[in-house]
Amino acid sequence: MQVKMKTVARGADFNADPGQTVPVSDDFGQALIDGGYAELVGEAPASKRRKAVAGPAETREAPAPEAETPAPEPEPAPEAEPAAAADPA
Repeated sequence: MQVKMKTVARGADFNADPGQTVPVSDDFGQALIDGGYAELVGEAPASKRRKAVAGPAETREAPAPEAETPAPEPEPAPEAEPAAAADPA
């Protein structure tokens, strides 16, 4: 299907600006229309349709937070060597 974008849409495999008409898969196009991001313009030839990677931002899951790496423990200060015993000689 072809949709006319109402807003900017950017993704790994998809970039569109407001007013731009783009060919998309039926599922992705319907998600864009349902979310208010685009309006239906017409059907695109099957060879021109893009596969949907993900739907609108509301339907995507938030990325998992990065695991915190604990700060390295400071190395202990070297112990002072005991003073050498005085040589009686």
